[in-house]
Amino acid sequence: MNSQKPENLTTPLDLVELRGPDNELLEYVIDCIFKLTGSPGLYDEMVKSLTDELNTSTTSSDTFIQAIDFIVRQAIDEPNFRYTGARMCEYLSENITFPIENGNFRQHLLKRCHIEHKKRDEFASNITHSDRILGFSMFLGELYMHMKIVGKDGNLALMEVLGIALMDILTTLLNFPTDKNMKCLVNILKFTGAVLEDNVNNQDSMNTIIEKIKNTGAEADVTKETRKMLMNVIELRATNWGRAVSSPVVKSQKSPILDNAQPFIQTEPIFYNTSGQQITREEAGYGDLDLDLDTLNGTNNIEATPEIAHNYDYELNQDVISTNENTPWTTNEYDDQFIMPEYELDPEEQEAFEKYMLESGL
Repeated sequence: MNSQKPENLTTPLDLVELRGPDNELLEYVIDCIFKLTGSPGLYDEMVKSLTDELNTSTTSSDTFIQAIDFIVRQAIDEPNFRYTGARMCEYLSENITFPIENGNFRQHLLKRCHIEHKKRDEFASNITHSDRILGFSMFLGELYMHMKIVGKDGNLALMEVLGIALMDILTTLLNFPTDKNMKCLVNILKFTGAVLEDNVNNQDSMNTIIEKIKNTGAEADVTKETRKMLMNVIELRATNWGRAVSSPVVKSQKSPILDNAQPFIQTEPIFYNTSGQQITREEAGYGDLDLDLDTLNGTNNIEATPEIAHNYDYELNQDVISTNENTPWTTNEYDDQFIMPEYELDPEEQEAFEKYMLESGL
């Protein structure tokens, strides 16, 4: 399969041109996305139906590449779809059984997000597209809180690559300290800060972020209200992100593991109406029973094949660029087109590799 890269990233979803043999199925995907944007309370019903259709009716792997692009595109453009879109990505990554070429659903999602990630400075510095970096930042935060992998010990682990990418995004926002960028940064830290803080590999980065926030609050040309918001998030961090009981920093060098005995309870997601105004969960279409509390608390018992999503390589012009680094999405400026290596490990090699990755903390 020769996967095509997405068309113009700023094209609205309703204007995206469909391609390939599964146009009718892709129209159904778009229809589901639009319905869930307006009525997120339909999520449980629609995501299962969508998954079944994708598993049984897809004839081309490129259909999934396009479906992922549609989800990411809508999550960036529509505030009311970001939380739902992240939940959808987690569900599809665990339940898609169609043999997608050159990687699984999760890996192709990461590649699509990488395309946005490496353009973060370009979008942040361009007033015409500045809202795009804000939309992607919030969606990436939701993905970080929802996308988890399961280790052999049965514990849920956050995807460290998303946490590192999110820290990059926070740095970019601080490098372009407008009122809108600072409000976005504060919102992201309110619902991800505690988890980022507990990630041992992000300790130094978080200290740097907080120091930059202090400097921005004192020096940047922002409103008095924005300065107050920045000071509030500094105070929030000083109180261990509002947690009543201090949670010790994980000492292990492994990827962050959510402690099932003392789960972190995520702050409620932020919902917006079509005018961009903040609204309540009920107004957004979520009843008390609609929230996936197990997912929010990190206690859901997800059965999945153990894998560390960022331990794979991109191949470009015969050169393999490893993403298994502390800053996996920022070490090189490479093309939007990636090809996954086709070499597959046999069961014994796979077991040895996974053991090595866990012991190495990669």
